[in-house]
Amino acid sequence: MFGKVDIAVINLDRRPDRMACIYKNIPFLFQPMTPNISELRDKFMSAGDQRDRDRHHDRDHDRGYYRRFPAIDGMNLSQYYSEFPDLLDTIRDKPRVLGEVGCSLSHYSLWKSHAQRPNADYLLVFEDDVLFTDKSFERMKEVLSALQTQRERWDVMYVGGQWTPDYDIDSAVPSYFQFQHPRRESLERYFHTAARNDSERNAFTLHSNTPNSFTPNSFTPNSFTPNSFTPNSFGVYKRRNLSPAVIHGNRNVWFTPLFRTAGAYLVSKRGAKQLLDAVETDTALFMKTPLDMWLLEMDFRGYIEAYDRFPHPFYQAGFEMVREPSHAQNDIHRTDFQTVKLPESESRSK
Repeated sequence: MFGKVDIAVINLDRRPDRMACIYKNIPFLFQPMTPNISELRDKFMSAGDQRDRDRHHDRDHDRGYYRRFPAIDGMNLSQYYSEFPDLLDTIRDKPRVLGEVGCSLSHYSLWKSHAQRPNADYLLVFEDDVLFTDKSFERMKEVLSALQTQRERWDVMYVGGQWTPDYDIDSAVPSYFQFQHPRRESLERYFHTAARNDSERNAFTLHSNTPNSFTPNSFTPNSFTPNSFTPNSFGVYKRRNLSPAVIHGNRNVWFTPLFRTAGAYLVSKRGAKQLLDAVETDTALFMKTPLDMWLLEMDFRGYIEAYDRFPHPFYQAGFEMVREPSHAQNDIHRTDFQTVKLPESESRSK
């Protein structure tokens, strides 16, 4: 099951403390970047040894492998100019939060590789301040089971991005910000909750093992869209984002239960291409907007089909949830604007 997922943890080379925290807590197995020598090894292994190897491999594969992705360091953008000339030229000599630029380029790099050279069906992106619970692994398995049984179109699925463990609809643990707490009575306002027909409506419940399960009477037929997931025992919901992310004031998505950071999310192959197309459509917007807000804006504008899985398997370090010393030191300082200095490009020097 986890063989369908490429799990990547974005981490700066100068933050080994953050990666050490990941190593200690992540419920997946580390996959070092080593050359594939399986063919050479098989020549010297007996048939019995190969069967044992394959059995152990299958067992470990069910645990899931993750890899470390060396993050783009916003403090050294010049060294990445040859890799992202078109993107970086849009912010040349402009004031920007350099950490935000590096963060955006890191996510962009993962989308690009998943679109052009995918290692698996889905890409699971973690930032290195993601946090796990003792239920994270099983909940992620449930997400993958949902994806195997559903064939509807999706691009991005949030499996984290809030500062609350077990973030869920009407969850016992309240959200850090009350206005970001998803509630049953207002669910229709923020998510598509209708089933396709009466038989499916009678069959589906949100969480069959929890006291807050939705009953057939909770669903209304007028909110269904043909390409959306239907509510099911895996808690997968299409987002109904009617609030922009790039305006100030109380109309911003921040003040709704749809706000998410980019700390933990899934991307389909189609989704990676959609994200790249959105960047190309308005490169300037991508390069001047914090990555989490840009993703939410693309959801609002309809560039991507975005979903949530409840309860979230993962959550984010922040505020009073900071327990690890490595999480107390942030690499992105939202008020620290610095002028972007880049080497001269060939086109500019002519």
